[in-house]
Amino acid sequence: MSNSFITPQEIAEDLGCNINYVYNLITCEYICSFKLGRVYKIRREWYDDFLNEMATMKQIPGYNELEIQAYKIRQNRRKEVI
Repeated sequence: MSNSFITPQEIAEDLGCNINYVYNLITCEYICSFKLGRVYKIRREWYDDFLNEMATMKQIPGYNELEIQAYKIRQNRRKEVI
């Protein structure tokens, strides 16, 4: 198993989607990640796990649905900080 890391930009290119969709997937914890400074890092095996999980799901969250879910999570985090 490889311990290499990938970035949200690489995932967006691989999936052929907008990078904001990838950030929303990270926020909603569909993709495991950690933040190193200002950059998110994702282990390649975590990304593979995400792909395998999405392959077995009957419905992958759409962009608008995921954006609303991520927005609510971010709002709750802001309330916790204040």
